[in-house]
Amino acid sequence: MTFSTIARLGKFQGHLFNWYDTKTLEPLYPQYISTVDSGNLAGHLVAVKQACIELPDTRLFDERIIAGLHDTVDAISFEAAKLGSVRQRTDVVTVSQLRDEIEACRKLLVTDATGFGELDKFV
Repeated sequence: MTFSTIARLGKFQGHLFNWYDTKTLEPLYPQYISTVDSGNLAGHLVAVKQACIELPDTRLFDERIIAGLHDTVDAISFEAAKLGSVRQRTDVVTVSQLRDEIEACRKLLVTDATGFGELDKFV
């Protein structure tokens, strides 16, 4: 869809203008071509192409990400433990339900760390 929209944009000798009206797709004034912005677009398109090539062979959640998620769940668990002494219910769920969800997250992370890729289902 992005490329079909770009194809519909007015151009000057094949080059995109710097600004367009997002509703009409007409170039906005002052109309000019920016070599810097054109270069940035080209560079970003190269990066997107490379990501598309590599993505099918790359796990979205590698060991580093899993470790970071473990740290996050630990921090949430630490804070949730404080809730029990203050009150038994948050605004939405009980403290017990919150702890159950935290434990479910821990189990999911352990399963994914063993290579089953459960986290990849959530993308």
